[in-house]
Amino acid sequence: MKRHALVLTWLERECDGWQDILPWALFDREVSGQVVTHDAHGPVAARDQAKCRLSVRGRVADLNYIPFRCFNEAQGMDLGVLRLRFADSSRQAISRVEWRHVEDDAFSVARVTAERVPLHRLAQPYDVLRKRATRVRAEPGVRSGQLEFRRRIKLIYDGRCCVTGCDVVDALDACHIDAHRGASSDKPHNGLLLRTDLHTLFDKNMMAFDPQTLRVHFCAEARTWPEYAHLHRRVRLRLPRDRNPLVRPSVKALERRWRAFKELDKYGDG
Repeated sequence: MKRHALVLTWLERECDGWQDILPWALFDREVSGQVVTHDAHGPVAARDQAKCRLSVRGRVADLNYIPFRCFNEAQGMDLGVLRLRFADSSRQAISRVEWRHVEDDAFSVARVTAERVPLHRLAQPYDVLRKRATRVRAEPGVRSGQLEFRRRIKLIYDGRCCVTGCDVVDALDACHIDAHRGASSDKPHNGLLLRTDLHTLFDKNMMAFDPQTLRVHFCAEARTWPEYAHLHRRVRLRLPRDRNPLVRPSVKALERRWRAFKELDKYGDG
């Protein structure tokens, strides 16, 4: 008997093209609160994971991502509860997909396609994504959007790193605070200009900014290097001169990254 996977492809503006991939065997029996980690594939071959508590009863399965806030937000995932409604109690076909955001009181129908895909077709799942990524990069609109984000962030921060003040153009990156999830992520308040090495540490949650003081913190491992130890807790995030809240770093986004950093560095004193 062939094994299958459930592939959910999101059509919402904020996460258009992202796919959640779950083994269909998860729904073979009724469970309550089972911890599940599954793959999430981005529209340009990004590879992430999401963690949830799965409950299956009758014709309904709920995947609750809220208990694993730090893990999921570090991956750039939205928080909420995904509800799958099956056509019958055999749970072999999806009739409707619903979503309740963490801040919402009720479920709403999600704009998503649900496919039952044989696992052998996913044996090399990233081949398809790599082909799709090639097509996306070839589209002028997507490429220019990425370049526009970099250009705007460099202008906002006067071409200087937000932490070190470095102004060597080729050593600077426009960095997303919340992980990139499509065009809606390319807003000025979701960007920082960081030196390339700091961008890498930030993306790995080895560095973050205290949202209260805006001081930079490095994890214990990074502080073994004198330069990062010297910056740790001493240097504040350099804000744009423009006081427009649509330009300045999002406090909520910084808080999400701070929680993820503290979770990963809980055995240090970062």
